[in-house]
Amino acid sequence: MNSEINFNAILTHLSKHAVERFKQRIGYEFSIYEIKQFIYRELIGWPISYSMNNRDYYILPDVTYVMSNHRVVTLYLHH
Repeated sequence: MNSEINFNAILTHLSKHAVERFKQRIGYEFSIYEIKQFIYRELIGWPISYSMNNRDYYILPDVTYVMSNHRVVTLYLHH
């Protein structure tokens, strides 16, 4: 998988599930655009931790983002 994060891809390819997970775990006060900007800033320059079943997993200190075909499909907060 390509480790390059494309902001335009994130802007157009953020799943509804990922948006809901973000709002539930981080906050409802953010617009869709702000969520996309936030995720992009989190992922820019961050290497893929691993890939499995056509999904890329980006494990950051507080959250894991799961991407498939340059689309953020979900995220998990670390406890």
